[in-house]
Amino acid sequence: MGGDDDLEILHTAGANSYIKNNTGQFEIRSNTSKIFNKNASQTIAGFTQGASVGITTVGILTAYDTTQSTSASTGAVVIHGGVGIAKSLTVGGNISVGGTLTYEDVTNVDSVGLITARSGIQFGAAGVGGTITGTGAVNIIGISTFESNVEFGQAGVGGTVTALGHAEFVGIVTASGLDAAISVWTLGASGTNHYTFTGPGDLSADTDPDLQLIRGQRYIFENRSGGHPFRIQSTVNGSAGSAYNDGVSNNDAGNGTDLVFDVPFDAPSVLYYQCTSHGNMGGVIYIGSSSGDDVNVGTAISMYASSGIVSATAFYGDGSQLEGVSASGGGTFDITSCLFI
Repeated sequence: MGGDDDLEILHTAGANSYIKNNTGQFEIRSNTSKIFNKNASQTIAGFTQGASVGITTVGILTAYDTTQSTSASTGAVVIHGGVGIAKSLTVGGNISVGGTLTYEDVTNVDSVGLITARSGIQFGAAGVGGTITGTGAVNIIGISTFESNVEFGQAGVGGTVTALGHAEFVGIVTASGLDAAISVWTLGASGTNHYTFTGPGDLSADTDPDLQLIRGQRYIFENRSGGHPFRIQSTVNGSAGSAYNDGVSNNDAGNGTDLVFDVPFDAPSVLYYQCTSHGNMGGVIYIGSSSGDDVNVGTAISMYASSGIVSATAFYGDGSQLEGVSASGGGTFDITSCLFI
């Protein structure tokens, strides 16, 4: 029916049939239009005018345009109204939300991978807050600000906070226990002659400083020297001597490795750190009060490291074990029983 320059309707038995309009606009005018299957038992598509204008389709609606969406008015499918989705939504690319993303009546938000928020994330009601619950590990990279308490683990039981890198707290941190290093030094190198230390003790690239450690405390040495294995040893500096491994993890730490030292309570008074590749790179580690500095005990006793002199306001005892004591620099002064000042 019709010709090439007019409306053409073609029906062929056992083959495709079509309606073709060669000129002008083809219009179907009706308040309600539907396309059914051949038995009229199923609506394939429907168009309805009225309070609820919409398109109804049964099956998959596919748009083959490959245009990327860069705004609310671009892409293969542009929708100027709201979108209601009764079931799951799977997105193979990125999602850009220009307004507020609201989760209503959900128990869990399951994210596989990273969630990056360029601004704040609010949990709970405005001004009230809510709860973040991590069933497993919760990794926070960057700066997080909490206006109230942060609770880890089960209520009343607590949990563990693990800092994979540098953790900084501004304000008061209250903990029932602390398992952490009290000092962390970053090691560099000055040629093949010296280690440089940056960290506690007002060290800023200081070369081969004498270190003061305390028994029962943990220290971390971050070796970033570029190729100088770092060892704690009991042998004096100048060679790769006997390694001291008690309480030491990653001894002979290479570049990029952290050496951790949990100082034992029975640690010797003096240890040494040494580059195992260069004899000149090393220094002294004093444990407890065994440093090479002068020591004062109150105001009455002084021990001078450089001269070996012990000064006190009084000495008590029979003096039976004193030998070679001379006030003038020579001779022997033996005391069998006395009190002298």
